[in-house]
Amino acid sequence: MAGDQPFDRDEFATAFSSFIETMNASALPRPSAIRELVTAHLGVAPDSLPVVAEELAVYEHANLQLALDAWAAGDGRSITATGISVGNSRFLSIKLADLVRLTSAPWGSIEPGPVELAEHTLPGGRRLLCYESALLSIADGGRRLVALVAREQQVSPSPPPLTLQVMAAGDGDAARFLAELRELRAEHNVFRGQVLAVAQGNEHNPFGQDLNLVLVDQLALARADVVLPDGVLERIERHTIGFARHVGPLRESGQSLHRGLLLHGPPGNGKTHVVRYLSAAMAGRTTFIISGASFGVVAPICQLARDLAPSMVVLEDVDLVAMERTMPGHGHSPLLFTLMNEIEGIGPDADVVFLLTTNRADLLEPALAARPGRVDLAVEIPVPDAACRRRLLTLYGRGLTLEVDDIDAIIARTEGVSAAFIKELLRRAALIAAMAMANGDEVVASSPLRIDDSHIDGALTELLDSGGALTRVLLGAQAPAPSRETGFVLPGGAQFVPPGVPTMIAGEPRRPPPASTGE
Repeated sequence: MAGDQPFDRDEFATAFSSFIETMNASALPRPSAIRELVTAHLGVAPDSLPVVAEELAVYEHANLQLALDAWAAGDGRSITATGISVGNSRFLSIKLADLVRLTSAPWGSIEPGPVELAEHTLPGGRRLLCYESALLSIADGGRRLVALVAREQQVSPSPPPLTLQVMAAGDGDAARFLAELRELRAEHNVFRGQVLAVAQGNEHNPFGQDLNLVLVDQLALARADVVLPDGVLERIERHTIGFARHVGPLRESGQSLHRGLLLHGPPGNGKTHVVRYLSAAMAGRTTFIISGASFGVVAPICQLARDLAPSMVVLEDVDLVAMERTMPGHGHSPLLFTLMNEIEGIGPDADVVFLLTTNRADLLEPALAARPGRVDLAVEIPVPDAACRRRLLTLYGRGLTLEVDDIDAIIARTEGVSAAFIKELLRRAALIAAMAMANGDEVVASSPLRIDDSHIDGALTELLDSGGALTRVLLGAQAPAPSRETGFVLPGGAQFVPPGVPTMIAGEPRRPPPASTGE
């Protein structure tokens, strides 16, 4: 410090701070490596370029990758991926606009890094690596674009949805690119022609509300495996398989293509069998199976059914959400209204089959079950008659050697049982036969097992005589269906009322199931 003037620390600090601020203001910002990459690829500074974004559901991840791969396979096209290194990226929503800033983003510098990939299983077991987080440099002849594939911010255990954000040097190129990808996603959709179980949540968050689609690897069910009284399966086929074979002439003549089918009857008699058979017989038709808590995603599933038509939407145990509005607690069910609106509003040119199943048709809302345009055909799947029980013994006896002398006695003794009961009867008889062949603690192998009258009689005794009343009800040994007032009437007059069925509704007679309507 010159002369005798004392050193003023505060004055020096103020002057030095002003110097630093002046130097910072005068210094040119250093572009990030990501910004330099984007600028070099587009040929222009990205500051004023708009970003066009689209959000995709989690289940669309593989479809997006297939669309990108198909797009890049075109002549003169290429896609080059660059990874992005950001701290705590799992809990951030990375935006393309932030990547090309002149200054650092609020969470620090963003640098090139390894491309993040996720593996998905496609139908047939093929594995596909998909971009999880990547900056894409896209070229299409003279067109130049950049796109960012990233996740939204993580706010729950479930994987957040994807976003695809696009920036282009040419006016309208970003929106055109997204439109091209949407068409390719529809063309290469991995779910088209598959059987899909619809669920909410996933392995990360089983209680989540996100729509989840699970591929169902079903064994094809032959027509001979569906045992129903004469004429019943034919009516179902005419309304589904037969209809599908003549879609062209029907569409040309202006006829509505979507149709509703209700299968009702006591449990265990083949409704699920019919669904499996139809999904196999109409190969190439996308089938969505919705049950239980998943009814909450009916609206997005109906949109998917339109997009992936021809399709079939199966709503199992539809009475869970479509109970008559006069029933206590069911007068204002939003799921019921959504279901009715979606079925009716699917569009006349959409080749979509709505197949509803229920064990309690007497409880269904008439506006759903008895209105053409929603349900056009109701078919009862009854307990098997004598002829059907005879066929079921042969069907479920496959793999066994049946040496039964008095099959008529078995048929008579199983009056009123369900198809599920016959299946369990053969399984129980096979176990009795296998145990009878055992030599001490050593099991003697025999293939196929030989089943005779004594084994069948022993199984029937266990199921009908020695078993509890509830077991017989669950296996369909008691033919009467539950009424809405009394539930199941068990031997001896006891009652078994299923959960949710009121024991009495004063002054309201039981409404019979809807009659089968004409085709």
